[in-house]
Amino acid sequence: MKNILIKGIKIICFLLLFVCLLLKFHKIFNFKQGDPALYSLSNFYKQPENSIDVMFLGTSHVYENINTAILYNEYGIAAYDLCGSGQTIWNTYYYMKEALKTQTPKLLVVDMYAMTQIDEYSDHGRIVKSNFALKLSEDKIESVKVSAPREKWLNYLLEYPIYHSRYSELTRDDFVTDREEKLLDTFKGFETYTATTAFTKTNDFYTEETVDFIEKGEEYLYKIIELAKEKQIPLLFVKSPYIVMQEHQKRFNKVSEVAEEENIPFINFNFLYDELELNFETDFEDFSHLNYLGNVKYTRYLANYIKSNYDIPNRKGDPSYQSYEKMVKHYKQQIYNFELTETKDFHEYVSKLHNEDYIVVCSVYGDYKNAENYSDVREELLALGIDLGTVNHNTVWVIKNGELLFSSSAIEPFCWYMDVSKYDTLMTSFEMGAVEGIEINLNNTIYKAVEQGINILVYDTETESVVEDAGFSFEGGRFLYEKTE
Repeated sequence: MKNILIKGIKIICFLLLFVCLLLKFHKIFNFKQGDPALYSLSNFYKQPENSIDVMFLGTSHVYENINTAILYNEYGIAAYDLCGSGQTIWNTYYYMKEALKTQTPKLLVVDMYAMTQIDEYSDHGRIVKSNFALKLSEDKIESVKVSAPREKWLNYLLEYPIYHSRYSELTRDDFVTDREEKLLDTFKGFETYTATTAFTKTNDFYTEETVDFIEKGEEYLYKIIELAKEKQIPLLFVKSPYIVMQEHQKRFNKVSEVAEEENIPFINFNFLYDELELNFETDFEDFSHLNYLGNVKYTRYLANYIKSNYDIPNRKGDPSYQSYEKMVKHYKQQIYNFELTETKDFHEYVSKLHNEDYIVVCSVYGDYKNAENYSDVREELLALGIDLGTVNHNTVWVIKNGELLFSSSAIEPFCWYMDVSKYDTLMTSFEMGAVEGIEINLNNTIYKAVEQGINILVYDTETESVVEDAGFSFEGGRFLYEKTE
C-alpha cells in the first residue's frame, strides 16, 4: 500500500512538473508582440470588470486610427481598441462576444472595413492573430472553426503545431516577458505610427452602386447586430478615412442599407475629409491608415460625436483609472521622442533634451576649443549641464533630468556603467591607446554617430528604449548646427 502511495505521489509530481514545463514552453515559444490582434486581447483580459465605457472593434483601421489616449485625456472617455490587422467580421464577432463576458460598455463601435472581405478565409498569419489570444472556451473553438478549413482546425486549436518551429526565431525578448507586460500596463489597444506618405485628395471613389457581402460576412454582421441588441448596448458603425477604392465604397453603400434597416447610425468618414480637416500630404501613414497627425483629427471628431449622442461618463481624474493616466503619459512621450528625432537644429535639439525621462550621454571629439563657433556651442551645452570650458580632451557626460551622473575625459582608463532599466545596461569606457576613443555601449551595442564632433545618445526610461543616436559633426574648424544624417 505504501509503495502504491509513493508511486502515486511520484506520478502526480511528474505530471505537475510536465504541466509547468509545458506552460513555460508555451510562454517562450508562443507568438509575442507584432500585431495588436494578439496582445490587445491578452491585455484586455487584465482590464478590471466593467471599466471600459466605449469599445472599438475591427481591423487595423481601429488600432491605428482611434487614439484612446486622446479620448481619455481630452474627453475623459475610457475606451479600448479590441481589434487586429485585417480582422474578418466573424473574428470581430468572437472578440466582441469575448469582451462582453467581462465588460458592459455603454457603446460598441465597429469599423466596417472588414465588410470589404471577399475571401472565405484569411491568410494563415491573420488566422493566428485573431484566434491565439482567445481563452480556451466553446467560443474559441467556434472562432477557429469559422476561421479556417476543417483540416486545419486541430493545428489552430492546439497552437503548438503552429509555433513549435520558432526555435530559430527566438530572441532575448521571448524570455524577458515581464518587460512586455510592463509596457502593456499602459496599453489600451491603440498603436502610434509616425511615418508619413503624401497623397492627393480625390473623390473618385464615389458611387451609388452597391455590392452584396459574401454570405459568411453578412451572417456575422447580423450576429454582431443581434448580440448588441441582446445585451441592450447601443451600436455605432463607422468607416475611418482612407484612400478608398470604388469597389470598397460599393460595399459601404450596402452597409448603409443594413444600418438604415436596423436603425444603426453609420458614419462613413470618407465623405468627411473636409470636416476632419485632413491634410493628404501629412496625415496618412499609408493609403489605408492615418498617422500620428491624422488620427488625432479623426479621434477628436469621433469623440465629439459620441459625447453629443451618448451618455458616456467622464473618467478623467478618477483614481480607478490610473492605467489610463499612464497610457496618456506613455503616448505623449512617444510623440515627444519622435519629434526629437525629427529635430535637426542644434539649439532646438538641446532644448528638447530637457525631459525628466531622458538619460542623455553626450561626448565630444576633436579640436573643439579652436572651433570658430566654440563659444556658441559651449553656451548651448551649458543649458544641459555640460561645461566644455572645464575640459581639454575628448570627454563624455551622462546626465539625467539636469543631474550629472558621470563624466570623464580620455586622459586615463575608466569604465562606468549603470542599469537604466531592469534589462538595459548603459556603459561608457576608455582604454589607453584605443583607436575608437571613448566607447558608449548599451546592451553590447556601441553608439557613435560621428567621428569628430558631438555625439548624443538619448535613452528614454518611460518607453525603455533608445530614442536615437545623434551626431553634430566638427568640420572645417566649426561645429555644424545641423544634425548629421
